[in-house]
Amino acid sequence: MPQLLRAIRKSRWNRTNCPWLALGEIQSDLLSDFETKNNTLSVWLIQDDQSNLNEVVLALAINRDTISNFDYTIFDIDLMEILNIKLEVNEGNTPYNRANSWHRDLVELTINKIIKLAESLLEDAEKVRISEKKIANLIQVAVNNSQIDREILKPSISKKLL
Repeated sequence: MPQLLRAIRKSRWNRTNCPWLALGEIQSDLLSDFETKNNTLSVWLIQDDQSNLNEVVLALAINRDTISNFDYTIFDIDLMEILNIKLEVNEGNTPYNRANSWHRDLVELTINKIIKLAESLLEDAEKVRISEKKIANLIQVAVNNSQIDREILKPSISKKLL
C-alpha cells in the first residue's frame, strides 16, 4: 500500500517534552508541522516497496538551507479517505526533478481535519530521524552518481560536500 511522507520536527511529537500535557491532548507546537498555504498541505507519495523513499528524502534535503537532521512521518494513504481529506497530484518544486512527480497536496483542509490528522499521526504513524551525516552522504552519493548537479545546490550545502 502506498504511503505519504510529511517532513516534521520529531521533537514536537515527543510527549515527554511536555510533562504538563494531559492524556489525550496534543502540544500546540506540533501544529507547526502542519503549516498550510491556501488550506493545502504538502506531502510526498512513497511507493509500496519504499523504493523511492531515499529519493524523496534527497529532494527535500537539498531544498533546505543547510544539511541537518531530517525528520519525517510516514503513514498509509488510506488515512486520507478515513479522515475525508482530499488528495491532489501536484508537481513538486525541488531541484531534484526526478522526485517532483511524487509530490501530492492535501487540499480543502479545515482546522478539524488538521487536528484529526495530527491525532492519527501522533498515535499511529512512524516518526523517523535521519542524521545530518547520513543526509550529507545521501547528497554526496547523488552528486557523485550525477543524479544531481552540484551547481543547483545552495552554496551552504555544496560547501559541506567533498
